[in-house]
Amino acid sequence: MVTEFKFFGDRNQANSTKTEFLKAHADVDTYLTYLAPNFRVRIGNFRSKLDADRFLHAIKKDFPTAYVVKETIELPEL
Repeated sequence: MVTEFKFFGDRNQANSTKTEFLKAHADVDTYLTYLAPNFRVRIGNFRSKLDADRFLHAIKKDFPTAYVVKETIELPEL
């Protein structure tokens, strides 16, 4: 599971949001991806939907467009 921010803008806007997120959460894996026509900032490699939902709840105030998506991930070390 990952948490994702969706953008209807350009790469610069997505990079800016990624940088803003990393200032507050430097320890969370963050990825910038492109699926035409949108750039996406994806964060986290959560082991369960519950973990992803908890993190989403913690960041929703600062990143209101974030939501959880199901995706194959690299499992974080225990």
